[in-house]
Amino acid sequence: MGVEHNENEIQAKSNKSVSNRVVEIQEMQRYSDDDMASSLRVTPAHYTRKLKKGKSAFTQDALSAMAEMGFDVNYILIGKSFVGCPEFDTSSVLEMKHSILAVVDNLPVEMRRKLLIQPFLLK
Repeated sequence: MGVEHNENEIQAKSNKSVSNRVVEIQEMQRYSDDDMASSLRVTPAHYTRKLKKGKSAFTQDALSAMAEMGFDVNYILIGKSFVGCPEFDTSSVLEMKHSILAVVDNLPVEMRRKLLIQPFLLK
């Protein structure tokens, strides 16, 4: 019973932290509670009484909806943002992908076959 109680406390703290970050972004973006509820496809009462106060967890669908609204889901979930980090810049990743593909295309056929059969060789 003690472990279960501890897990419930941890989950409650996590829900509260996530909801605090959602509210922070909501206020910065100037979304009303009704706007949020509509976008998340929940009732305004559920949003204000449960989600906003951290009494319920946000679903994957709600997080996806917030991402579509322009919310930084990484920040919401873990409290850290990767926006603007060069390591996570999409254009850099695409450039790297094209460079790797160019190198692979110039490999001998037998080596390319091994890479396709054993993708762990790229590690």
